[in-house]
This record gives sequence, structure tokens and C-alpha cells, in this order.
Amino acid sequence: MLSYGVCYVYRPDDSHPAAVTALHQGLCLRRVLKDAKSVKHESIVTFHNLRYDVYSQLANFDQNSGIKVCIREPSSHFLENQ
Repeated sequence: MLSYGVCYVYRPDDSHPAAVTALHQGLCLRRVLKDAKSVKHESIVTFHNLRYDVYSQLANFDQNSGIKVCIREPSSHFLENQ
């Protein structure tokens, strides 16, 4: 299940370098992971919700396809005036 506890945020500051910087400096990455905070967000959903959203988009492709544009060939009188 995709939920609270799966998504973490790590914000580097003066005392905590970015994860890539810590890796290059040979610092312990376990500390970076330990300092990361678990976040909850309304966009983090269960697999069931994700599967339903994908199915809905595929089943209703005509509603999700956007604005249909009709392209016409230019009239010959426009080409004659140029």
C-alpha cells in the first residue's frame, strides 16, 4: 500500500548536507535516512485507487482526449492572393 510512512522528505541545511554531498564526502547515509521525515500527502494513494484512476482514464478515453481540432486544407483563393 502506498501510504503514510512510505514517502520521506529530507531537507539539507548547514549541519546536514544533501544526500549526494554526503555520499561524495563518505558520510553515513543511514544518518541521512534517519533524519528524513515521513510525510502524508493527499496525492499518496492506495494501489486500488491508482488502479481505478488508470482504468477510468482508459475506459473514458474520449472524455480525457482533450479538444478535438478540425484542420482544413487552405482554400485556393488564399493562395492566389499571395
